[in-house]
Amino acid sequence: MLLNVPLIELLAIIISCIIANLLWIALGFSSSLQNYKSVSLSFATGLLLTISLVIYSTAHHPSELHLLLAFSLGFLLCFIWLSIQVFFTFPASSYIFKETWEYLTGALKRYWPLALAATFNISALWVDKIIIWQSHEGQLLPSGLRHAPAYDSSIFIAQLILIPPLALFLIEAETNFFRNFRSYIRTITGHGTLFDIRAKSQELKTEAIYTLGRLTLIQLGLCALLILFSPLVVEYLNFEYRQAAIIRIAAASVLFQFVFFAASTTLIFINRNMENMLLQLAFLLLNAVCTYATLYLPAEYLGFGYFVACLSASFLAVATLQNAFGRLDQHIFFQARLSLRPNSWYEALR
Repeated sequence: MLLNVPLIELLAIIISCIIANLLWIALGFSSSLQNYKSVSLSFATGLLLTISLVIYSTAHHPSELHLLLAFSLGFLLCFIWLSIQVFFTFPASSYIFKETWEYLTGALKRYWPLALAATFNISALWVDKIIIWQSHEGQLLPSGLRHAPAYDSSIFIAQLILIPPLALFLIEAETNFFRNFRSYIRTITGHGTLFDIRAKSQELKTEAIYTLGRLTLIQLGLCALLILFSPLVVEYLNFEYRQAAIIRIAAASVLFQFVFFAASTTLIFINRNMENMLLQLAFLLLNAVCTYATLYLPAEYLGFGYFVACLSASFLAVATLQNAFGRLDQHIFFQARLSLRPNSWYEALR
C-alpha cells in the first residue's frame, strides 16, 4: 500500500517469499539426511527451469509479474522434490495442528537461543546498510525505498566471494566434524575411560581448528584476488572509481566475517547455543556502532565500520570457540545431567 505495488504483484511476492522459506525448511531436513545429491539435482533442475522461464518471459512477455512467477515455479520444483524424499523418510500417519503447534512452542522454549541468534545474525547483516541509507550517501527511489548505490553494490560484490568457502565449510561441518563429534559422544555413552574421552575431545578440537584454518586460507586467497583486481571490477561493472577503495575494505572485512561465521556455527554443533547467541548480538551491536561512528569521518572511511565490526567479532568468536573446546567434557556431562533431571532456567543458562 505504501509503495503502490499492484495487488497481483504483491500476491506474487508473498508467494515467492513463502516458497523460499519452505525451501529452507526442506533443506534443513535434507541436510540431516545428508542427501546432498538430491539437493544438487533439485537446485540444478529448478534453476534451469527458472532461467528458461525468465528468458522466455523476457523475450515474449517482459514484466515483473512474469519474472516473479518464473522464480516461484523454479524454487517450488526444488521444494517439492526435496519434500517428497523427506516425507518418504519421515512418514507420519496424520498431522494434527494442535499437536504440531504444541511441539513447536515446546521446541521454541527449549531452543530459544537459536531463534534469537538467527534474528541477531540477519539483523547484523543489514544494520550497516540501513544506517548508511539514512546518511548523506543514501538516495531516495521513486518507490519510496532508500539505497546507497556506492556502498550496497561494493559490499554485495565482496560478499559474493564468501560463497565458495562457506559451501566448503558446511560440507566439512556436516560430514567430517559431525562424524568426529558422534564418535566423541559414543566414547562417552560407551563408558570409555577418562583418557579416551579426553583424547577424542582433543582430536575433535584439533580437526575443527585445522579445518577452520585451511578454509580461512582459501578465503584469504579469494579476498586478496578481489583486492588486487578491484580496479578491473570497477571498470567492468561501470562503478564509480571511489568504489575500488570500498571494495578493498569490504574484501578485507569478508575474510574476518567468514572466520566469525565458521567459529560461531561450530559452537552450535557442540551445543553451545547461548554463546552463539551472544556472539551474534555482539556482532549486531558492533556493526551498528562502528558503522554509525564512521558517518562522522571523511567519505574515504566508508565501509571501515563494517571492517572493524567483522575484525572484532571474529576475535571474539575464535576466543569463545577455544574456551568452549577447553570445557567441552564438562559441558557435555552437564547437559546430560540436565536431560535426566531438568532444572531451573538459570541453571540451563550456565
